[in-house]
Amino acid sequence: MGDDDRLSSRVEVCRSPDGSWVATGGSACSNVIRTSRYTVWNFLPLNLFEQFMHPANFFFLVIAVLQSIQPVSTTNGVPTMMLPLSIVLTVSGIRAATEDLQRHRSDWELAMRQYLCNAGGKFVHQHSADITVGQIIRLEADQEVPADVLLLHSHHARGHCFVETSSLDGESTLKVKVALPTTQSAGELVYDRLTIRYEEPNADIESFRGLIGIHGVAGAEGEVQHRLSMANLLLRGTVLKNTEHVIGVVVFTGDETKIRCNSFVTQQAQTIRRSSLALVANRMLIGLFLIQLLMCIAATVVCQLQARNVLVKHYYLKFSDSDIKLEGVRRFFTYVILMAQMVPISFVISTELVKTAMAFMVPLDDEMNACAIRTSSLIDELGQVGIVVSDKTGTLTENRMQLRQMFVGPDLAMYGSGDTEISRRLASSATLNQRGPRTSQRWTDMLSEKMDNVRRWTKNTDGESNVFSTTSPHVYDGRQAVETALLQGNVALQRILLHFAVSNTISPVVDETSGSVLYQSSSPDELELCEFARGVGYELRGVQGGLTTVAVHGTSTVALKRLTTLEFNSKRKRATLIFDLNDGSQEPIAIMCKGADNVIIPLLDPATVCPTSLPARLRTMAERGMRTLVFAEGRRSRDWWRQRSSEWERLAHLPEEGAELGHSRGSCSDECRICSGAAHIERDAGLTFLGCSGLEDALQFLVPETICALTRAGIKLVMLTGDKPETALSIAVASNFAHTTESVVHIEDSESSTIQQCIEKGEDSMRKREADPQMEQFSMMIEGTTLAKLLTMDNATINRLLQVHAHPSCLSLICARATPAIKASVVLHLRRYHRRKIGAVLAIGDGANDEGMIRRADIGVGIAGLEGSTASRAADVSIASFRQLHTLMFVHGVWSYDRVAKLSHFIFYKSALVPIGMFAFGLVSAFSGQQLYPDVLITVQNVFFTALPVLAVGIFDRLFEREELLNYSNLIYRAVGRQALFNARSFTTWMLSSVFDGLVAFSFVFVQLCNEPKSDLTSASVGAFTALFIQVTIRVMEITSSVTVVHALAIGASLVVYLVAILLLDIIRISGIFGDAGELWSIRSHNGLETSLVIIMGVAVPLLARLMRHAVVYLWGMNPVDLIREHVQEAERRRRKEKSALEVVEMNTGAI
Repeated sequence: MGDDDRLSSRVEVCRSPDGSWVATGGSACSNVIRTSRYTVWNFLPLNLFEQFMHPANFFFLVIAVLQSIQPVSTTNGVPTMMLPLSIVLTVSGIRAATEDLQRHRSDWELAMRQYLCNAGGKFVHQHSADITVGQIIRLEADQEVPADVLLLHSHHARGHCFVETSSLDGESTLKVKVALPTTQSAGELVYDRLTIRYEEPNADIESFRGLIGIHGVAGAEGEVQHRLSMANLLLRGTVLKNTEHVIGVVVFTGDETKIRCNSFVTQQAQTIRRSSLALVANRMLIGLFLIQLLMCIAATVVCQLQARNVLVKHYYLKFSDSDIKLEGVRRFFTYVILMAQMVPISFVISTELVKTAMAFMVPLDDEMNACAIRTSSLIDELGQVGIVVSDKTGTLTENRMQLRQMFVGPDLAMYGSGDTEISRRLASSATLNQRGPRTSQRWTDMLSEKMDNVRRWTKNTDGESNVFSTTSPHVYDGRQAVETALLQGNVALQRILLHFAVSNTISPVVDETSGSVLYQSSSPDELELCEFARGVGYELRGVQGGLTTVAVHGTSTVALKRLTTLEFNSKRKRATLIFDLNDGSQEPIAIMCKGADNVIIPLLDPATVCPTSLPARLRTMAERGMRTLVFAEGRRSRDWWRQRSSEWERLAHLPEEGAELGHSRGSCSDECRICSGAAHIERDAGLTFLGCSGLEDALQFLVPETICALTRAGIKLVMLTGDKPETALSIAVASNFAHTTESVVHIEDSESSTIQQCIEKGEDSMRKREADPQMEQFSMMIEGTTLAKLLTMDNATINRLLQVHAHPSCLSLICARATPAIKASVVLHLRRYHRRKIGAVLAIGDGANDEGMIRRADIGVGIAGLEGSTASRAADVSIASFRQLHTLMFVHGVWSYDRVAKLSHFIFYKSALVPIGMFAFGLVSAFSGQQLYPDVLITVQNVFFTALPVLAVGIFDRLFEREELLNYSNLIYRAVGRQALFNARSFTTWMLSSVFDGLVAFSFVFVQLCNEPKSDLTSASVGAFTALFIQVTIRVMEITSSVTVVHALAIGASLVVYLVAILLLDIIRISGIFGDAGELWSIRSHNGLETSLVIIMGVAVPLLARLMRHAVVYLWGMNPVDLIREHVQEAERRRRKEKSALEVVEMNTGAI
């Protein structure tokens, strides 16, 4: 009772006279889960706040305010900037509202699910959102648990039920939960009051501590108390399976449930994630702000210096001699308004529109079926991924174990060839891996070949195609040999098959429709072995009242009485079941033990013979990626068990505290009496070796090839799984996360080595590969407890590990036994250390246990599959399978990043053209504040005149064609990664080009004004503005990589819009609506030889300058993208030529 003081939560549930149950105490936390960002009430203020956090939006708000101040305004006090700013804010707000509305709908669907809750003495339907702590709830088969529920009663007589925990730990196999003995035996709610004390809400999904007092139990006086553990708790998100119904009491709701405590939802909801390109663009915007500020200060200083000598003399400038200093301040703000166009107001709206359009187009791809882009603002980040963090179960694998090989008896008779994914991968020269891949194998050719194979596999005997599946048809090839040996009476094989059938936690369920027996288990290994035993004649028929029934070859039945189970945990690494065979022998007690070889072999009776070649056989199976199990069995008399049973029953019911704390999950101390008692029974059981098995968890279709393509593209890999290290390592090798088990450096904290020493081993491997580049890459592996300790250490130690991981010699980092909280912490550290050095962090998973890491990553990808939709709802991108990540990143990611980079460069370029000319004009006009270009043209040029062509490039342009991206992803993705297309250097190049082009346009205006005395400023400036417009249009054509009809139509429409706008402004001007009537701009500004030369030279000079620059760059050295384009085009020409030659040879051969 020493730890009971920490059980601070308390709820009391009492039966009222009308039969209903009333709860008092407990948390008032709502059971509504909110993954959306906004509500109806906070959308407008919160969205506006977020939008004005963007430097450009805030800047233009300031400009609009300045335009409203008459003394400094250049627009007569009219805030003309509010029109384009309002358009930007409205479009961005609509996009944000649309995306958040989808999340609201998902949350609403979850909240509206119906559950049976006790009210008025009976169970009535109630929405999930209305469930509260202390409420009695009845769950039906296949229902998802809506909150954390304490199990009181189960339909099964023994009080157990089965739940699928795939959304928590990534395993689709079933876990067993048990009701409290008193509440189970008493019947459904046959008591008066429950008093429950338990721990505060926490993120530990493997531990639950509490105490319950039950009052009014028939035959019991006073209060009956029971300690509570995880075995009694049904967690939110799990699914009830193979159980008709259960009854429980709610103890945690909503964000206080254990899975929600793991997801970091509250903290992450306050974090606004932006793509790497957006962050760089923000820094460039700040740089432009500073440059603009310096230009305004320079203009003010020059204006002050020339005030008395020049400006005061010209009355129309309204420059007062009485207060020159005050007028200087006014001129500063005037130039802030005049130079405002240097910061592009169309940047935000253009990028938002382009990203939204691209997000809409991705699901239209035939290979991206069931894909959904939930956060369109991050779509360009898919082209900048430097690290992929992946879950294992359900993400890389199919959650299905397959038996591949067995060795039985002292002579190790082999059944099955042991053909696995790894053995096939190593043997196949066509497999894409880094150790000698067949470089001529193109992704599209390989995909077509494998899809053809899949279609052949799914053909039935009639030649008709079955339902399409990408699952490999590979089956256990040792079955026929097993059946033959059974016919020959192989006793050793019979014993191990009986072991397969009964030594498990499987509960057979009879299908009422077909009468067949269905198996569900908490262990995929047990399920596969039991299914195999049934296939060869040893069928587990039922487990009832402790009696296990097995039908042998359909002709006889064996009934075994299960006496007890010595449970498996990660410390023991084995499970032992003890049966009474009732076979009439002197030793009817069978002790069946199975587990890891390093724990089973030492337990074998020294008097028995253990095959000397067993370690080599086990090592070979492990190298082929199989999960190995060793089976042993002992026989003892009933007296032997009677002498030990009472002591074991006492030990088995010890509370998990003190030395036994954490026994169920294997974290108990070496003095744990439960573990010691179980080991004593096993050592005294006289165990003899029966055999060993090798099982493989099948990988999803094209997972190894996809992983290999990622590594060849220079992307670092991290596997975060809740599974045990052995399984994680075998899957890592099979999926190309690691080359071999020997190439893995283990990071552990033990008596023999510390974490720092293990990191030094990784650094040594790093230095060895630097000295010998031919040496294969190594991987690092770290277990959950060690990783948890590492995360509490100083940043220097964590950064050492991450530095090793970032080195090219390190292929991947594999983390086993990682809880959801650890997964999220690892992703956070990866982002902080690697984002600027390597690239963005992409996290991909499929279960609720992956939600935290998905939200913490730069971009989260969720797979909607067997483990539910929690991960896909929380993710930025939802896909159907892991292999779609290849197309998502290498095709749509590259396209999106290139389009947004071009769009950003171009918008900054064209926005600076006008302010540069204005500043140059100020140099010759004493910075009087006179505008060079008409204000109305300046206001609308970014939003209307050049919007269509650049949007066409941003939505439809293709840097490379789809097939080129798929087949040469290793070259192209490296070339565009790490901000290669948009960075400080490229930004500076574009801005210098803008400065040059703007000065050229101004110089010709100035020349015209000087040489033609009758010319007025408006006419000359409109002609120069036309030259700028044509120049910008040509620049759009220059940056276009793929010309389509859409591009041509957009350019034509832009020209028409400009001409129509000029004509409308002419009509307005001559009508005198806003002042005196004047001549037509379209005639005065674009007529005459001088004006024509201004337009022609204003376009030709910048164009010739760029052509000369491109020629110099080509001779000096092409940029990587252009080099790769030439390489790809040459490779494709060579391939087509070889294909044509091969077709000619085949035709000639056929003719002969």
